[in-house]
Amino acid sequence: MLMAGTLLTSGCAVYNGTSTDIPLFQEKGEWQVEAGGIPLPLSIYYLPIIPIPYRGTVSFSATDRVGLSLSGDLLKQHVQAMGGIYTPVDEHFVWELYGGLALGRGKETEEGDFSYIGHYVMPFAQVDCGWRDLTRWMHLDVAFALRAGALYGETDYSYYLYDQSTESFYTQHDNFQGLRPMLEPSMEVRFGWNRLKFNVKIYRVFVFGNGNDRPYGLEDIPTVGGGFGFGMSYRFGGH
Repeated sequence: MLMAGTLLTSGCAVYNGTSTDIPLFQEKGEWQVEAGGIPLPLSIYYLPIIPIPYRGTVSFSATDRVGLSLSGDLLKQHVQAMGGIYTPVDEHFVWELYGGLALGRGKETEEGDFSYIGHYVMPFAQVDCGWRDLTRWMHLDVAFALRAGALYGETDYSYYLYDQSTESFYTQHDNFQGLRPMLEPSMEVRFGWNRLKFNVKIYRVFVFGNGNDRPYGLEDIPTVGGGFGFGMSYRFGGH
């Protein structure tokens, strides 16, 4: 995937959250392809609204119990792969359990104040559940996911400070390297036709022990607190 190989543009944090695809497989041989939406520069009650821009996901049910997924986000500089098992309970409800690895990077520059650049690697486990085709009208899907991971990151900071004694500015450098546990709950609603659907996603990110006592209140691993977004998906194969 091109996005996995390039990771060229900058994000607004080192870890931006994944808002991962929740496939809800029912049988062997299903493919689901998803494309993300357009970013909206808004915020509500300190929850950034970041709609998974320039993001693509391909998911595949290799057997009647095993599912695989690969995704990348060019703007957020993020790529991940996961695999695991899925269990259809009936014709609508599905449980899924995945394990995987995510990696990425991000940077930000606040002119005249600070800048940082960092990268991370995160092994994770993820539990999904949800309903497919709850209604014949709009073919409604409702899905939930909870991801738990070990976020290992390294961040280099530069602070632009003023020395009153010399009446001049100077640059102070700082570095963090370490591990932080995290949780990321998310929800997805899909609607449309039998195979082609629109989706709406919302997610929240909790990184535990991620101190923000550095200058300008920066965190050890600068992290977006959550977001939501829009996209489209197409499912083929299966019945």
